[in-house]
Amino acid sequence: PLAHRQEQAGAAALLPTDSRPEYYDFDLVKTTELTRSLDDRRVSELAYTVFDTETTGLNPSQGDEIIQIGAVRLARPGGPVVDAFNAHIRPSIYRKLSPVAKKLPESAQALTSELDFPTAYQAFLDWCGEDTLWAEWGAQDHGVLAANAAYWKLPAPPVTACIDLQAAFCRTLEIGLGRRIALE
Repeated sequence: PLAHRQEQAGAAALLPTDSRPEYYDFDLVKTTELTRSLDDRRVSELAYTVFDTETTGLNPSQGDEIIQIGAVRLARPGGPVVDAFNAHIRPSIYRKLSPVAKKLPESAQALTSELDFPTAYQAFLDWCGEDTLWAEWGAQDHGVLAANAAYWKLPAPPVTACIDLQAAFCRTLEIGLGRRIALE
């Protein structure tokens, strides 16, 4: 019930047809012993999870909490979506949503959800399984997820690397990294 399978029509049209060299931009990920284990693998061999969180605010230390975790699993960069996860989470610290959180498209579903954060978080980790290469839009989602897990005294997300897609997008289009670019 938490994970829903999705099919992405026309995904093949998005795949490049010519052969090009593949490489990583390690400026986009924090290099650790675990990330170095990816050095000899081609990008096309890597499945990864792209995830996003919605929150009541951006300051977990002041009680802001995650009210939605959404993710898709991609077979490879630019490849088809092979699975999806979505969980609406009932806020537990503050029962009312901030004016900003109320503007989120599905915020009302969080208020009526029966899921608390520990249950949704465990379901998300179970869904991720062995996938430890994650990507996010911006550099805050992984930190917010880790902070919420710490608040509930749960283990940190088991991530080998978390790629900032916003930074990659800005570098590709030569847009300054200081600008906040939103996906609409």
